[in-house]
Amino acid sequence: MILCRPNCPGIFMPDPAHSIIVAPGGVKVCPVLTRPGAHGREILAFVHPTAGHQIVKGTLEEGEALEPAALRELAEESGIDSARIMAKIAEIEVPDYCQFWHVYECETDADLAEKWSFFAQEDEGKWFHFFWIPLAQLPTKDWIDQFQPVISALQDWFAAKD
Repeated sequence: MILCRPNCPGIFMPDPAHSIIVAPGGVKVCPVLTRPGAHGREILAFVHPTAGHQIVKGTLEEGEALEPAALRELAEESGIDSARIMAKIAEIEVPDYCQFWHVYECETDADLAEKWSFFAQEDEGKWFHFFWIPLAQLPTKDWIDQFQPVISALQDWFAAKD
């Protein structure tokens, strides 16, 4: 077993897909909804009311499989319940947060707006404001550092794929 950042406090648990141990709640799923755009590949992002620009991500619940968890998080945070997983993009250790992320490319046939808001029930409820952004324009100063490895992985994945 590999210990993800051994100085993180708390009881550690195994990531179900690897020989890695992370902090409780440290196994994350990140469903990245994509679409073609006028300026290249676009990804769905949102403005979190207290934490800047983000991509949907959430915690794997006990006993849950990774892919269903990714689709659940997308539905819970955005209201999109018609997505499907196309591929696993990356597995990323985020040691400063004692986390291990499973990143998935997702698509939907739903006709989604350019921008919308969704009231997510997590943490006593928050309004998330969604928008599409060309992947080539990332990162911007509005994104927190935690997402930088994910953005890099997305750019590498789609550069090789497209």
